[in-house]
Amino acid sequence: MLTRSGSQPTLSSILTRRANAEEDTDSEQDFVNDINNSIEKLRNTLLKEIKSLQQDFNQAILDMRQTIDVLTKENDSLKERCDTLERRVAKLEQQSQQQDILINKQERFSRRNNLRIVG
Repeated sequence: MLTRSGSQPTLSSILTRRANAEEDTDSEQDFVNDINNSIEKLRNTLLKEIKSLQQDFNQAILDMRQTIDVLTKENDSLKERCDTLERRVAKLEQQSQQQDILINKQERFSRRNNLRIVG
């Protein structure tokens, strides 16, 4: 027989049962019912907490998905912009090299036709 205070019945609980002419089975059944009710209340409380946590996690996951989607789109946009700028820089470098070649050629022609008068 178990009681609330431990594995052995207390003296006061035994005397109370005897004074009230209660049987041990009634007292044990009441104790079992109390324990079952307490367990059920705790179970319900835990279930509510778990559901609340689950909703919080679901909302957090949804927020993260939205943030990831936005960041992915922004990243794609920036990659495209970077590629465009890299192509423009390559084109400008090529034009600069061509202009350097033409400038050098023009400089050689302009020196060839110059006359120096030494006096």
